[in-house]
Amino acid sequence: MDVRIAYGIDIKEVPDKIAEMLNRFDTAQAADLVYLASQVLKLSSPQLAEPLLDQARIKLAELDKMLNDSQMILKGLINTLEAEEVQQPATPEVPNAD
Repeated sequence: MDVRIAYGIDIKEVPDKIAEMLNRFDTAQAADLVYLASQVLKLSSPQLAEPLLDQARIKLAELDKMLNDSQMILKGLINTLEAEEVQQPATPEVPNAD
């Protein structure tokens, strides 16, 4: 079962926090499982290959979920930054006296 844990951080820390989240997942695990399944199949053992593929799919589903969470946070950050830009008054340009 998944639960959401929410807490606040400074907006400037959001990109680093997302990078930290992304670094937690090792894509090599899923790739290794797929490679191992292909090698097992070469030995004519589909019964051993099938659970390996299932484990790889589970790992990839975890990655997809983590990527989705990261993307949603990034979209929120982008929307916030764009809204701040719109709210800031434009600095008037001083004409050059030359």
